[in-house]
Amino acid sequence: MTEVTTNGQQNNEHSYLTPEFLHSICDSLKKEIEGIPDHETLLDLEEYNRWLSDEWTFSRYVKRKRGDVQATLYFLIEVLKWRRRIGISQLSEKSFPKEFFDFGGIHVYGKDREGDSICHVRLRLFYRQPEILELLKKFVVWQMFRADEEGAKRGRESGQDIGWILLFDCTGAGVANSDMDMTNFLNSTLKNYFPYGQKYVLTHNLPWLLNAIKNVVFTWLPSNVKRRIKFSNDKSIGEFIDVEHLPPYMGGKNQNPYPTIPNGVLTTSQMVKEGILPLTDEEEARVQKYYERVYADVKKSNKGVLGEEVKDGNVS
Repeated sequence: MTEVTTNGQQNNEHSYLTPEFLHSICDSLKKEIEGIPDHETLLDLEEYNRWLSDEWTFSRYVKRKRGDVQATLYFLIEVLKWRRRIGISQLSEKSFPKEFFDFGGIHVYGKDREGDSICHVRLRLFYRQPEILELLKKFVVWQMFRADEEGAKRGRESGQDIGWILLFDCTGAGVANSDMDMTNFLNSTLKNYFPYGQKYVLTHNLPWLLNAIKNVVFTWLPSNVKRRIKFSNDKSIGEFIDVEHLPPYMGGKNQNPYPTIPNGVLTTSQMVKEGILPLTDEEEARVQKYYERVYADVKKSNKGVLGEEVKDGNVS
């Protein structure tokens, strides 16, 4: 492993995080991996090799278990198993249809007052669509990792404890936009597989109709997680995020484009034709109907902001 650089970020909470401790964890992890039958097909060895070459990144995962050696080893193995199952290391912009980016339903944009990157989730633009639900889950995870790595990079370069936040914008959302399965998936993913750095969850403009769902979700969460969930409305959002870092649909003055559509990404129809997305004609037709519904909501909620390649509800 390369030498760890803490950049002044180690505090009393992580005083155990010495180079010697990390090297010990790394040696024990190697033995654990070698003892797993078929570990080459069960674990994300690409991520494991990244840990070996970048001790600072490795330390971010080790921090999650606060010095408990056995809990740390179990956590690291489970992370590698999960990443292999999901295929995280193989995901890129081109793994997802152009429509996902056009919607801007989940995107990384701006930073909060502490410098943490923000992963925005616009709840109003989400409806459960079985045909693409698993792909959408991967898209959410991919975007959260983008926010995580963006915040971690700034923290590493500045020597400050900078990470990322998850912002649920519930403006205009209703019961039809709530999905307990997706909520449980997000909770489980952040709890069990992400490295240190996720600072808090900001729930913005929660309608009273969704309060009952919030109360159910809260019963799943331990007290230390509940303390990291914050709430805001249009008047108080500035306490967390300066207007210069809010996207246009939230009344922000940030001049960065929204949504951003990567070059070379394919539409759903193109992905189906090329065999990348296995949908039957009937399934694709249902997905296109779903897109029409979301595009209608995008036009209503974006205050004139829309991906420039989206015209009359169709992707050019």
